Amino acid sequence: MSMLTLKSSDGEEFVVDEFVAIQSITIKNMVEDNCASNTIPIPNIDGKTLAMLIEYCKKHADETITAEDLKQFDSEFVEKDQAILYHLLLAANYLNIQSLLDELCFDCGVSFGFPLLLLDVFLWILLVRDVAFSLVPTQLR
Repeated sequence: MSMLTLKSSDGEEFVVDEFVAIQSITIKNMVEDNCASNTIPIPNIDGKTLAMLIEYCKKHADETITAEDLKQFDSEFVEKDQAILYHLLLAANYLNIQSLLDELCFDCGVSFGFPLLLLDVFLWILLVRDVAFSLVPTQLR
């Protein structure tokens, strides 16, 4: 399989297997539509966060890992402070890495009792997906 270079918002470049990169639906669509050159800019994600996403995607792309080991990895992966989880949540949403988004949403809700910062993130995600508009009563539109 070919290699892709992912370039973060702060200019850091990561060379990864295409099989790892396409764990992101956004990148997968770019590759399938021939929109991706050798270097794919990821303008909304800094290098530190992108490195963590790549680590997550590498583990999930590894076909030799057992389901139990993957579950253990996932639970350890989300043991980060709230600010890092916030950036990971935004990045997982931006790159459409659904398994990570699900894991982060579940863990954040359980661990932090759904603090206001994360509530803001969830509302932002709803706005981005045009769901919030449909939830607003007609009188307020």
